[in-house]
Amino acid sequence: MKNEKLIIAAKSSIDDGALRLLIYSYGKNVPVCALNYIKTCSELNISPRSFYRYKKVLLKKPELFITANDLEKSSKSSELTHLFNEFYNAYPRKMGKGRAEKSFATAVKKGTDPNVLIEASKKFTVFHEEKQTDKQYIPYPATWLNAEGWSDETISSITNTTSIEDDLAPNVL
Repeated sequence: MKNEKLIIAAKSSIDDGALRLLIYSYGKNVPVCALNYIKTCSELNISPRSFYRYKKVLLKKPELFITANDLEKSSKSSELTHLFNEFYNAYPRKMGKGRAEKSFATAVKKGTDPNVLIEASKKFTVFHEEKQTDKQYIPYPATWLNAEGWSDETISSITNTTSIEDDLAPNVL
């Protein structure tokens, strides 16, 4: 969303200084109207007079403002990207990352907890390592996500099995 607004700003008739101020505010995730002029002036190496002139130009173009909704979307997006990367790194087959990311986002939008997906992919990896499954028989991550593979019987059976330590523990009553 912010990138789209920057493209609109670059194509519009605002001067370079106002565009620099806009880019600076986007980088700080702060609306232009909330910028501290002293700090901004020193970081952008502009005078306070120029700062207010650029700010005045930008305030006349509300379509370029960062809204609270934009900030919320960008923080959710970056958090979802981080969670997806964690999922993808845990998954046993690294193919079709772009489609997998879309499928991951769709699964989360449908109400699946991202941490459930991450844990299930870790268990899926363990399952296939134990079975020594050839990579060609492991589905692509997007396929697994679209088929809701985290709810498969193999994943739930891994959580219900006892560990080696439990098998070796003495039965003392």
